[in-house]
Amino acid sequence: MKGTVRVLALIICAALMLASCGAPTQSSSSEESSSQASVSESEVSSSAEVSSASAASSSAASFSASKQSSQANSAAANSSEVKTANPFYIGDNETYELYRFFPEQLVYGRLGGGMGGASEVVAALNALPALPAIALPSGEEAENGFLIVYPAKNYQKTQINLYKNVLEVDETAYILTQQQYDSLKKVFDAAAVAKNRIYAQWLIWMNPYRVTNIGGSDIATGTGYKIAKENIAAVAEELRGLAVSSGERIDLSTSDFTTPQQTFRIDITFDSGAIFYTLWLFGNDLYIQSSDMDYACHYKGVTADSIINTLKHGMVNPPTG
Repeated sequence: MKGTVRVLALIICAALMLASCGAPTQSSSSEESSSQASVSESEVSSSAEVSSASAASSSAASFSASKQSSQANSAAANSSEVKTANPFYIGDNETYELYRFFPEQLVYGRLGGGMGGASEVVAALNALPALPAIALPSGEEAENGFLIVYPAKNYQKTQINLYKNVLEVDETAYILTQQQYDSLKKVFDAAAVAKNRIYAQWLIWMNPYRVTNIGGSDIATGTGYKIAKENIAAVAEELRGLAVSSGERIDLSTSDFTTPQQTFRIDITFDSGAIFYTLWLFGNDLYIQSSDMDYACHYKGVTADSIINTLKHGMVNPPTG
């Protein structure tokens, strides 16, 4: 009996020992699982940080590259602002009038065709490459001056002046190489004015479409005339074509040309309302005074019969009121 009890006791002890050994195994597995999960989370977190840092680094690199590209583009834009441009070009089918300016006589001479004509001057200007712009020369007299008028474009104008190694087009100056300057000067110096094509500076500059009123008076008879509105531009264009032989400046403070022997007076008003011309014709002399000039111009060799006839008997209406 005692032996049986001892055996049972041994069996119970063995069972208890086995149960006691199983518990640590489960606990250890749980801890390992927890540890693995912790490591995995840590790796994920670390991986996310690396990925975030990599993205930030990539973004910074992209921004840096973009900034460098932007700076390069800006630098390129700034360098192109050291401007080079084609200062002049007239197309083959352009309609224009080309005049050479003679400042000492206050006249424009219109160039004809052929040798030394308008087409040669235009061809020389058209052949120029892009040129760098520079400051306008100060205190220098232009060696040659030209005026181009485009009647079909509302009498738009282009002014051209040549200085030593500098070409000025509408108040913008461009630097010329010595070869370019020599070539232009040769053509400009040879520019030939057509016979009997010398005109008063202020009348050639006039835009007929900006004239709002033309009136006249015959000094001898005291009769006044006024051009009909619909005919103003045509009469202004006829005045532009009034040929002269030479001109000079007159000091208004010392000269008086408003004398009774004048045969005709013409008053021209422009759309600005602030500028007007007054012309006096007598014999073969023409005097021009402008409200924006402190001097008058005297021209000789004028044949005024046609314009006086236009004012007296042509497209005119007697003034009213």
